[in-house]
Amino acid sequence: MPKFVTFASWSAASWARMIDNPDDRIAAAREFANALNATLETFYWLPLATHDVLITFDAPDTITASAVNIAIVSTGAVNNIETYELLTQDQLKTALTIAADAKKIYRPPGQHE
Repeated sequence: MPKFVTFASWSAASWARMIDNPDDRIAAAREFANALNATLETFYWLPLATHDVLITFDAPDTITASAVNIAIVSTGAVNNIETYELLTQDQLKTALTIAADAKKIYRPPGQHE
């Protein structure tokens, strides 16, 4: 199953609600992931960084990972969310092999045969 990393920044309203009524966002994230056939792997708070949370999760595919972002952003709970698919060393090796073959047939802009 593909693995993803998400960096997100809470909205001011989300932080205000958390201050007034702290809840377990990790449990909520785990429940949300499970409902989408995904698996929450890690959830870290980054209060001193550009983003507020770092989350890693497994999802069936990039469409599901995209749906996660869309659903979260649509609530207004976050100001910014970035999700990236992570590759293992073996996946990178496969990508490099394909890239080597593709490089042989790619023609850069302005370069004639």
